[in-house]
Amino acid sequence: MDPFDNHTPGFVADIVDGRPYAVRADVAVNDTGKDSQLTSDDLAKVTAQAYVVDAPMDLTRPPDPNISGFVALAAKEGHGIGREGVALVDTIVPPPRGQSAPRRRPVVALVDSPVLDHPWLDPDSEADPFWTDARTGPDAWDPFGDLDPALEFGFAAMGQDDAWATHAGHGTFLAGLVRQIAPEARVLSVPVMRKTGVVDDQLVQSALAWLVDRCTRAQNGRPELAVDVVNLSFGQYLRGGKTIPENDPLLASIRALGDLGVRVVTSAGNRATDDPVVPAAWALDDEDRPAAPAEPGAPAGVATPVHTALVAVGALDPNGDPARYSNTGAWARTHAPGTALVSTLPHFSHVDFPDKAHAGKDVGEDPNLQASGFGRWAGTSFAAGWLTATIARHLSTAADLHDVSSPAAHVRAAAALLAAKDDVADWQAKRAAG
Repeated sequence: MDPFDNHTPGFVADIVDGRPYAVRADVAVNDTGKDSQLTSDDLAKVTAQAYVVDAPMDLTRPPDPNISGFVALAAKEGHGIGREGVALVDTIVPPPRGQSAPRRRPVVALVDSPVLDHPWLDPDSEADPFWTDARTGPDAWDPFGDLDPALEFGFAAMGQDDAWATHAGHGTFLAGLVRQIAPEARVLSVPVMRKTGVVDDQLVQSALAWLVDRCTRAQNGRPELAVDVVNLSFGQYLRGGKTIPENDPLLASIRALGDLGVRVVTSAGNRATDDPVVPAAWALDDEDRPAAPAEPGAPAGVATPVHTALVAVGALDPNGDPARYSNTGAWARTHAPGTALVSTLPHFSHVDFPDKAHAGKDVGEDPNLQASGFGRWAGTSFAAGWLTATIARHLSTAADLHDVSSPAAHVRAAAALLAAKDDVADWQAKRAAG
């Protein structure tokens, strides 16, 4: 079967493992390195094949007239597999949220697909919503303020009618994990993922730069802008010996957030490989760096860091063992539950499902029909989400959460991560004993 058959207009599939990547319909580069006008799908296939095999590229940016050839962005993918709808008992309700005043709620930024409306996620009040969109409000992120408008193609377009889209509802599912595990937290939705699961580098860089600026302003007189944990459930595989330079803007932003005391959590990937995938692979060289001596008042056993490290998370199966699909790189040193998790999904309202009268006896259950608003999903995406939410739950009990300075944030982040890892160990021990 031609791996490019039945591809969505504007997209082609990675011939190695079927991942979709956006390709400009008018300009690209063929295997001779010369500019070519794409006038048909066939030419698009040939062009994409020449580059996707070695290093999949997102060609949504127009060529730079000052550079011979083309300018392309490496695409990233979301780390979720096997989404299915489930029906919950009507009496099941989400954990209640307490009153935030006079305490500050920990804030989790989901840099992902957009969080969509759901009864479990509806704002409790205008003054104290469970989640907000980064693109709204007085300090909003303008993702296209300084980017090529062409990148808006398909951006954050997934909606209630996209039940067949592979990654639709990815961010909403993650928000539901936070709602269940850390009901006292707030979610900041920072949408960068298309319905195909593709994430544009430029959008991620813009989003993280905005978060760095937001957290910097929080520590300079705007505490209401504080963010405590950032979740990045996606990654880009590095092939053919490719490396990411030390001055990469994405890495720089992750390190800047770590310097501010923000815990960044990312997913390890779902291909059972030790091939490097970024940003997860960067966790190998990152660590909480303690200052000496420890500051007075620091919790016992927790040194005062001067940097809060990136954490890469692999997935555990329900029996507590590492999931077979979870990547195994040396950078995936932390694991959390990630298989067969149940959480919130948008109320998808329409799918093109065959009529039983015309489909015979093999219709079966549509695995992508999430009419209930809930689903079961697996992947390191959600292992990262589980750990992110657990960190937020421990942060919500911190007595000094109102102190958004870097030293206080570093100490809280270190203590919350240790507590979250203890929770994972307890979770595994219970599965082993059972």
